[in-house]
Amino acid sequence: MRGPRVLIAERGTEDLAFRSLRGKTRVVVTGSAATAESADVVVWLAHGRVRAVAKHEDLLAEPAYRAVFAEGGPR
Repeated sequence: MRGPRVLIAERGTEDLAFRSLRGKTRVVVTGSAATAESADVVVWLAHGRVRAVAKHEDLLAEPAYRAVFAEGGPR
């Protein structure tokens, strides 16, 4: 990959490509709380719609958001 401005990946923190993209926009689809926690902003999608846009720690106040990361997924 040569200098993409935006990279979309299913898992980002362990991908070597992401390490070389400091200062670039990265979109990561994740079910990992650690990855969500490290994001500047989380766009929470539910049933194909944007449910919220906020920091991970702010979204943790929502029981449905916490359930995404609980064992067994959303309830």
